[in-house]
Amino acid sequence: MLKKLLIISGLVAFFALDEVLLVVLFFRIGFPHFSVVVWVLIGIVLILLNVSLGIVAYRALMRRPTTGIEGLTGATGVVISSQGRKGKVMVRGEHWDGEFTEDLKPGDEIRVIRMKGLTLVIEKDDNAVARTPHE
Repeated sequence: MLKKLLIISGLVAFFALDEVLLVVLFFRIGFPHFSVVVWVLIGIVLILLNVSLGIVAYRALMRRPTTGIEGLTGATGVVISSQGRKGKVMVRGEHWDGEFTEDLKPGDEIRVIRMKGLTLVIEKDDNAVARTPHE
């Protein structure tokens, strides 16, 4: 919740600064002589542009990571080979060394818990249907 609050307050501060800089710029170079209706329309367009950019930025910042260690946590895959509580697994089309939390056999569906170095610590995914491993 704190992360969302900080993101929203940062976006509001950024876009408020944007409007202040625009007003300062107009004072420095002089206001063009438009009617009030034109200035209202320019203001509305700028506000809508800022709101839409804020929404895009907020969604991008709140999206779950898809790469790196954070992106692999929670990913699903399949056991390719096993020797006790270690073996080879395939996650997102890539072969990885795996440490199992329980004994698994080839074809078992797995879920990544975390990474330890270049080894994935995995558990059996009870919600998945078993399939044969692909190489």
